[in-house]
Amino acid sequence: MKSWMIVLVILIAVIVMIIVSIIRNKLSGKPSCGRGCQNCSLHNTCHPDDNLK
Repeated sequence: MKSWMIVLVILIAVIVMIIVSIIRNKLSGKPSCGRGCQNCSLHNTCHPDDNLK
């Protein structure tokens, strides 16, 4: 009966760590995308200041 609580706590901890990581990246100015823009048709829209090769 207590095993489901342990799994739930671990799952919640992982979700919280993911959310904190996303927030830290956003605050530091890092984009959330993978920046694999060379094959994207909208690469000039997302990152117009980048010099893409």
